[in-house]
Amino acid sequence: MSVESYDVLENVIDYSKGFNQPSQTPQSLLDEVGTGAKLTDTGFHWWEQSKAPLETELGAEHTSGGVFAVKDAQPFVKGTIFTVGGLTCSVDSISGLNITATILDGSDTTIAVDTAVLVTGNAQTEGSSGQELERHDKFKVYNYTQIMRETYTVSETQMSISKEVGKQEMTEGIASIIERFRNYSAKMLWSSIQVNPANNSSARIAGGIPFFMKTLGTKGSGAVTATNISAFAEILYNEIGAKPVEIWMNPANQATFSDMDASTQRRDQSNVVRGAYAERFVTKQGKQFLIKTDINIPMDKIYFMNSEDVKFRVLRPLTSKPVSTDDDSAKVAVVTEFSLEVNPVSQFGEWTIA
Repeated sequence: MSVESYDVLENVIDYSKGFNQPSQTPQSLLDEVGTGAKLTDTGFHWWEQSKAPLETELGAEHTSGGVFAVKDAQPFVKGTIFTVGGLTCSVDSISGLNITATILDGSDTTIAVDTAVLVTGNAQTEGSSGQELERHDKFKVYNYTQIMRETYTVSETQMSISKEVGKQEMTEGIASIIERFRNYSAKMLWSSIQVNPANNSSARIAGGIPFFMKTLGTKGSGAVTATNISAFAEILYNEIGAKPVEIWMNPANQATFSDMDASTQRRDQSNVVRGAYAERFVTKQGKQFLIKTDINIPMDKIYFMNSEDVKFRVLRPLTSKPVSTDDDSAKVAVVTEFSLEVNPVSQFGEWTIA
């Protein structure tokens, strides 16, 4: 019985640890993404649930008294404390879109329709029965694995030659493939397509963040100004219940933030290379965001998100192994199969630069 090299388990080399390791000096989202639980199938899903908003608007002009007509009653239960038009109120009861409340502070005057109503707290009387917020159903989000595979063939002669520079030929070839795979993975994070064929006639393609943002998440558009970006951040925090702390963009757009009013910026003046660029954006309402860049992000998009919510999910770890040999050459395959989980992508924000 003959034993071929590809039958020997010891010849399979696992490179996944180094490939999936977040970088200590991140230059793209790839360098900050970790690895989630191992997959057991080519398709998988995760569960998400929308959150109760913390803000709505008046649906009609408020003249006087303790009744407020709102556009959305989801943020409220009995005992909810909210502010509107200079008033601070506590909810007594809810009927449809009409909120009956006790005015705790402020002068009861006319308040225009569309004025923001912001939830600030909840206070219940001792011994009272609780009231549940309207339930938000959970939903599934699907993604699929993508196979990356390349081979490298080296003659026995070439492997035996003493090279003037560099490492052994097969070692260099495998390292080159792994470097390409990292580049492909960095681009996959920002892919706007997903393919799940019905059979094996075509390849599966894992969806990236822009793909999920087509149907999920919150979208906004307009010029990149402190006013616009601040207003969009308020929507994410107060209407969606999201808590992003990072703004991701193409490096070409970072200068736009750096050119804004100084009150919106936080800079690292000790960094002689990038000290001229803003590293944090502070909204007009005081929320701070880390400014992150990735050359793979489309030029017309800015994403409000948390990189810790993005995980690679691996079905087959990155390995190399001999796949064939003949009398004078050896062929090695480098292969991995993995996907991407973006959870909760429904809490992400996407701003289109117009």
